[in-house]
Amino acid sequence: MILVAVLALGVLALTWFGFRSLRRKRLIENVPTSKVKGVFLGLNEVKGEVECDRPLRAHLSGRHCVYYRYEIQEHWSRTETYRDSKGKTQTRTSSGWRTVEDDTVGTAFTLRDDTGGLRVDPAGAEIHAPEVFSETCGRSDPLYYGKGPSHSVSDSTHRRRFTETALPLGDRVYVLGSARLRDDVVEPEITHDRSAEIYLISTRPESRIASGYGWGAFFQLFFAALFVFAGSVLLTAPGSRDLGQAIERGLPLALPLLALFGGMVVIYYLVLVYNGLVSVRERAEMALSMIDIQLRRRHDLVPRLVACVQGHANYERLTQERVAGLRGGDDTGSLKSLFALVEDYPELKADENFAHLQAQLVDCEDRVSLAREFYNETVTALRNRLQTLPDSLLKGFGRFKKLDYLSAAKYERTAPRLDL
Repeated sequence: MILVAVLALGVLALTWFGFRSLRRKRLIENVPTSKVKGVFLGLNEVKGEVECDRPLRAHLSGRHCVYYRYEIQEHWSRTETYRDSKGKTQTRTSSGWRTVEDDTVGTAFTLRDDTGGLRVDPAGAEIHAPEVFSETCGRSDPLYYGKGPSHSVSDSTHRRRFTETALPLGDRVYVLGSARLRDDVVEPEITHDRSAEIYLISTRPESRIASGYGWGAFFQLFFAALFVFAGSVLLTAPGSRDLGQAIERGLPLALPLLALFGGMVVIYYLVLVYNGLVSVRERAEMALSMIDIQLRRRHDLVPRLVACVQGHANYERLTQERVAGLRGGDDTGSLKSLFALVEDYPELKADENFAHLQAQLVDCEDRVSLAREFYNETVTALRNRLQTLPDSLLKGFGRFKKLDYLSAAKYERTAPRLDL
């Protein structure tokens, strides 16, 4: 009965991990990739290169990075004597590796793509980093004590294994996590959110990450089903002559339980598929509202910028006209007035103002374009779901419809009039 209880706990644990892997796989597939400049508050998926002004230096490899994790293991071997069932003295040797030192260190970094940079804090994230150092050595190697501890484990063979993973500068990473507003500036950043399903930073391609979670779910649920079968056989095994008879006696109980388990998995997966479709549809609606937000921002911001530039340009023109007039005559009062103006406004920078206006106009148009691009990517994701199994089986339940892509003619509104 103890073994049956252990198998039951194994079924529960494997089922939970299997369902979690399924959820994560679907989540990665449902969230479209955003550009850094188009990141919004909430769950985002972004890709870019790692940058950092003050990088870390990895403990073992010495590489400049933003995250590293190292582990030092020491080999041990022990020979023991014991008496077997016949009372004879026997010897056996056991060995293994024991961790003697490990540490994980990370720092915030900038993820940069072709639209800009985004601050990412790796604390609390699940990180898939490449191995940058791996070496096994003995005490004669300077690495043994140079990077490892001075003490040894019991029964040590004086061999140590050093391994390290890291996120070096310049590596391209995939980030799936929640964005919030930074405390120091009005910009988003991606940080750990306890309420979020996942916070992932990986150097692996997105397709490989999703495939890994898919295979993980398959094997976890397969072994859960195997444990269900084994538990059923054990419950009916007492009195059986051999394993074959035990399996035969256990089938009447095992088959209904396996059918129930399989049905539960199928239902759960269909619920995930349906919720995923709802999530993609809501994300598309949110992306469409983001376009309107950016258009409103452009509508409100540009006229104010133009007014400021016009005011400064008129002030410069007036000042230049007064200076030209003073050159032709002697006007002490005007000179005093001019000196007072210069003291109040020591620098005339109309060219910089016009450059700033131009940059803001480009930024506004980029934001609208990125919002439209994100919407179209979300529409593509929804269309693909509705045309492929198993999602296409559920499109009638939620009245899911294909959304139209946004072309320039559909999303354009009346652009602000620039009269300088």
